[in-house]
Amino acid sequence: MSIFLLLLVSIQVHAREVKIGITNSLPPYYIASDKTGVEVDIIRAAFQAAGHQINGYLYSHHKRSYILLKAKHIDASVGNHQNELFNDSSEPFYGSNTTLNYIDCAITLKKKTFQLNTIKDYYGKSIWAFQSASLVLGSEFKIMSEKNKRYIEDKDQLKQIRLLFMDRIDIIISDKNIFIANLKKHNGQNAKKESFNYFKIGKPTPRGLKFHDKKLRKDFNRGLKMIQANGEYDKILKKYTGAFYTKC
Repeated sequence: MSIFLLLLVSIQVHAREVKIGITNSLPPYYIASDKTGVEVDIIRAAFQAAGHQINGYLYSHHKRSYILLKAKHIDASVGNHQNELFNDSSEPFYGSNTTLNYIDCAITLKKKTFQLNTIKDYYGKSIWAFQSASLVLGSEFKIMSEKNKRYIEDKDQLKQIRLLFMDRIDIIISDKNIFIANLKKHNGQNAKKESFNYFKIGKPTPRGLKFHDKKLRKDFNRGLKMIQANGEYDKILKKYTGAFYTKC
């Protein structure tokens, strides 16, 4: 038997059907209606390269995914590398290599001509941020969020856009790609990405998977390295040109 056939048989013997926990539809990262999106396409390709198949997506908040992974009802949970639930857990969870980054930005209407170069520039301005922004954007940002009485966090990112156009808020804090995807759902005036200024705020947020099975984590990382080396990873990113940006 040739080396190729031996390798093929070995992959088939160890192949698994994997169930993952992932957030509800969040374009361009995950589009639940057709189970695609830049993040989930990368995850699927990495599993396939390692000889595994995703056989189910469980749509849930990250807290529920944590509980289900802990109980071994799912094989992996998709989320940020830094997640207080997993970081503080006494259970042995295993984090994957980074699949991609979320690109969190401060977003303003161009007509406001704000210049947001340091965190000091955010004081005194009305800000609507994504949930947990004060926990992930650094200590200076957290202090500002606590001292600024016009700062709020909420999960409704469509409402962010409406309030920005109504001049009810000055700044949105959002992942740039999620924001641009939500613009397509917005029926307000001139809702185009060119109508806004985007300011870098903090470092990109690395994304990955958490596993309860160390061997499956190793397989996934191996598959991820394979698709990064053979060009498939770049092909996936190219597929989402215009919908996925890697910087503010």
